[in-house]
Amino acid sequence: MLYWGVGFSIWYAWRRHIIWKILFYWPDVNGKKLDKYNQFNYTITHKEEKLMKTKIQVQFGTNGVDVKDIEKAVKEDLKAKEVVLNKLDTLDIYFKPAENAVYYVATDKAGKEIKNDDAISF
Repeated sequence: MLYWGVGFSIWYAWRRHIIWKILFYWPDVNGKKLDKYNQFNYTITHKEEKLMKTKIQVQFGTNGVDVKDIEKAVKEDLKAKEVVLNKLDTLDIYFKPAENAVYYVATDKAGKEIKNDDAISF
């Protein structure tokens, strides 16, 4: 009876050890091992990454134009021509700083090209 009790207690301890490892050390959240205290109420917190703000400006002589303003002007011109921007496949924008003029070629998903013959000026 003594041997059975020792063997049973060893088997029981080994089983508890395995179950303990599976329950409390196997779950892995964001590379962090969970412990017995915060297994069930663990909250994942992410620090919001602050994205860097960029401003791209093209300067030629005394003229300076922001790239976002160029893109906005082209999109407004396309909307004036009743072109749906979601249906465009590509939009190529060309800026000539010497003339301070913007040209574009837009291609929709059907393959039709839309161009501006008159330059958009700033």
